[in-house]
Amino acid sequence: MDYVHPEFRTVVEVGGCLTVTGVLPGTAWRPAGGIAISGRVDVLWPGQARELAVALQLVADRMDAVADERYGTVASTGREG
Repeated sequence: MDYVHPEFRTVVEVGGCLTVTGVLPGTAWRPAGGIAISGRVDVLWPGQARELAVALQLVADRMDAVADERYGTVASTGREG
């Protein structure tokens, strides 16, 4: 039986008004995961938009690093994602 890793969740606050949350579900194989943005994003000042972009990149990088550590890199697994 394959080892099932626990769920991984990472949260980044953006300017006190937005939250970016990344989740990798608990699985034995490399999951796709998902990223959610909470807060009002219909109108952002340029600085807020830049902070949001940085937060999205940070969350995606954290999720990739955890997935690579747990399941190996995409190149080593032969899977694309």
